[in-house]
Amino acid sequence: MPGELRGTIKISGRDVTETSQADLAKQVGLVFQNPSLQFVTSTVETEIAFGLENLQVQTSEISKRIANALDTVGLSGLESRQIDTLSGGEKQRLAIACQLAMEPEILVLDEPTANLDPRGTEAIYGLLRKLSRDESRTIVLLEHQCESLIDAVDRTLVLDSDGDLFLDGTPETVFGENPRRLRREGIWIPAATRLALELRSSGAWPGSTSLPVTVDQATDTLKDVLTKQRSREPWCDSQPSDGGSQPENSTSLSDRSVVRPDGATEQEPGDGATKSPALDICGLNARYGTDEKSNPVLKDVELSVPEGSFLALVGPNGAGKSTLAKHCIGVRSLPPETVFIDGRDVTTLPSREVSQKVGYVFQNPEYQFVTDSVWDELAYGLRQLDFDADEIEHRVQQTLERFNLTGYADRNPFTLSHGEKRRLSVATMLVVGQDILIVDEPTYGQDRANADALMETLSELHEVGRTVIVLTHDMRIIAEHADTVAVLVDGEVQFHGTPSDLFEDPETLSAAHLSRPPLAELADGLSGFSGPATLDRCYEHCTGEQTKPPTSDHDATFSSALDYGEER
Repeated sequence: MPGELRGTIKISGRDVTETSQADLAKQVGLVFQNPSLQFVTSTVETEIAFGLENLQVQTSEISKRIANALDTVGLSGLESRQIDTLSGGEKQRLAIACQLAMEPEILVLDEPTANLDPRGTEAIYGLLRKLSRDESRTIVLLEHQCESLIDAVDRTLVLDSDGDLFLDGTPETVFGENPRRLRREGIWIPAATRLALELRSSGAWPGSTSLPVTVDQATDTLKDVLTKQRSREPWCDSQPSDGGSQPENSTSLSDRSVVRPDGATEQEPGDGATKSPALDICGLNARYGTDEKSNPVLKDVELSVPEGSFLALVGPNGAGKSTLAKHCIGVRSLPPETVFIDGRDVTTLPSREVSQKVGYVFQNPEYQFVTDSVWDELAYGLRQLDFDADEIEHRVQQTLERFNLTGYADRNPFTLSHGEKRRLSVATMLVVGQDILIVDEPTYGQDRANADALMETLSELHEVGRTVIVLTHDMRIIAEHADTVAVLVDGEVQFHGTPSDLFEDPETLSAAHLSRPPLAELADGLSGFSGPATLDRCYEHCTGEQTKPPTSDHDATFSSALDYGEER
């Protein structure tokens, strides 16, 4: 691919353009976003040995390095395993082990947790924390966001949309002192920092106190504030210290356990019972292959999704989420009377009618591309449904603009970046206008600005009555957008209810490899403290129970908080 390289890159003082690939491989290890793209053998042991053999490491030394690398990443005992039988998290750890075995001075990881569930992500982040304690090795992590690892990061570099370096410093400096610039570039801001900015604009965060980047930092500061100001107005609620009744409509931090940073009103159990189900799943069982002894993927799944719902379908990797979704659109063969769309058995509907009712966005965008240009990709579904040329032109142009793809109309979809591919894959479904939209990992590979824009689009569809189902590991989506959550574990629906109920169910969270949103953890950390009036109002604002909070970085309230934080 033609291009231009200017400037110099030096590794340990050596210009990379003047250094052989073999020497670079000894100094720099690279872990891809998709680890499968770098595997070249079939088993765990031979994969690690491959790089060492290319470096001409002695056979006896190879065995030692393999054992040490597997022990470091927690894969000891899997030496003979076929790589294609490993889970996503195990594959990622194997890719790291392959690089560690070659003992590079620098380890570079390109979004290593993008394909993992929260537990897999925590395992990788735990490994990186462990590796970071080795001061002889430099770790470079490429990420859109790293909420759970930010406490281990000592330097943050931020590139703008043109690829220029525009911020360089500690996480506290980069995120705490530059919120407006980060927002303008669509960069993720830690949840603790966002909350502190909101509180500061409301007068509930000390102006002289630096902004936090971790939940622990925010919790410590708020505890200190509440302790010092507990008995002074306007910082303290006027409520009896002996546990008497609170004033009507007042809200204490200790009374809340779930933070909803987006403000979507939670649907109480039963609220949707009067609505007709857009999607009904009744006793669905599924297994791969025809062997009755093979493990079932879905087991007697019962799930009803009311019309106009925003459902998050969550669960660990391999729980059966994608399989269930594909059965809903008839991609997998179905027994009669197990899946119903608008009350009609899917097995009795022509595929054309199903596609008019339900749009499905694959986790891997490339699986659904069928043309050689972005414009034609958007027009394809409309042509299949016999839309006239003028309407096709109008819808395609409108969709290109909405998804920030205007300059890519003539590009081949396969040449787009991963984030652009994801936006295109979602756009191809929205352009048709189905009543039910199923999206597998909608924010995968997206920066904060594009993720927010995409989720805002899905929320707008939900607000006008469309049924939206997202398959996700992203707890922010659940907290900010979903009104109901279904948890799938080992092919069974283990939970179906509101996000707040899920966040208060540690057993289900553990079984589903999920973790609570950062601000929910902060709320727990403040348990027992009664909040000041201004703090409670802002807290209420962030939970979305009374007023509309910042749903995205474009929200006016959060914008004012950003301005306040930068102009202080």
